Parts: sequence; C-alpha cells; structure tokens
Amino acid sequence: MTNKDNYLVIDLEMTCEETTPKGYVPEIIQIGIVELNAQGSLVSEKMLFVKPTINQVSAFCTKLTGVTPKQVKSASPLVMVMNTLVKYGIKNKKLVFWGVDNLQFQNECELKGIDVPISTSIINLSLVHSALMGTNQKIKLNDALKQWGITPEGKAHDALVDAKNTAKLFTKLIGVANNINKQQGE
Repeated sequence: MTNKDNYLVIDLEMTCEETTPKGYVPEIIQIGIVELNAQGSLVSEKMLFVKPTINQVSAFCTKLTGVTPKQVKSASPLVMVMNTLVKYGIKNKKLVFWGVDNLQFQNECELKGIDVPISTSIINLSLVHSALMGTNQKIKLNDALKQWGITPEGKAHDALVDAKNTAKLFTKLIGVANNINKQQGE
C-alpha cells in the first residue's frame, strides 16, 4: 500500500460573527489534519493557522474557536497554506470531513483565484453516520461521538481537536461498516 491509501481527516475553523451580516463570506483561519493509514492507525497530525484577507477574527470568533487575531496575523494566506497542504497529500489521499468543509475549501479558493488542489475522493462522515443511524437528521460531531460511545476530547471548534475526534469516529464507523459488509456476505 502506498500513502495514497491513507486518509486525511480534516477540520476547518472559519471567521465568524455572532450575528452574520448579509453577504458575509467566512474565511478559513485554522486547519486541523489527522492522517490515518488504511487500517485507521494514526500516522501524523498537524494544525495550521491561515491569515484571512477579507475579514478580521472577531471577539465572538475567538471565544468560539480560541483562534486570536494575533495568531492569524503572522500566519500565511490561504494560497500559501494550500501549497503546504499539497505537500501533505491533499491532492491524492482520501479526505474525510464532518460535514461540508470541502465546499469551504472549494468556494474560498474560487473566490480568491486559487487552484483547488484537493482530492476528489471525499467522505462526508456526517452522511455516513446518518446512513448507519437510519436518519437524515443533522447532528453535531460531539453528539455523534457520544451516540457511538466515544468521549469527545478537548474543546469543540478547535480544528485539530475536532479533526482528532472526527478521526476517532471515522475509525469506529469504518469498523461498523466492515462488520455489516461481512454479515451481508455470509
């Protein structure tokens, strides 16, 4: 197996306001990445800050995410961070998100004229969870973790913490799905 068989579990945190103004476009300010091998074992983890170019990090956003204006002031803009992510394998590995963060990548890259170098092999884990639970109801990551007997670790809305928690849930759900497949094959 090559590292193309690995998974990158990714979580994004974006700029936000307590009351979102009309036309507000959130920008990525923090990226958490957990790399798992094909068996679901941890390979590496990484956290990157991203300097927003349109919005500021509001006090509300800092309270929610823990990301401060000072942290992103010295960070690289998205175009540079995307180059780092390409080196990390975002183009050719399987990507796992809780929800539609992949669309945030695509939309923000298009808005800023950046080539969208992400893999087309994308797993929206919230949809996998819903299918296994037999529901269409959207649910928060921490609630999904609890449903599967996993204790959420750390503070929600920290990109690396959320990526780690998503990776735990991914590993659990892949095991459940594999067991279902084995039972159906018997």
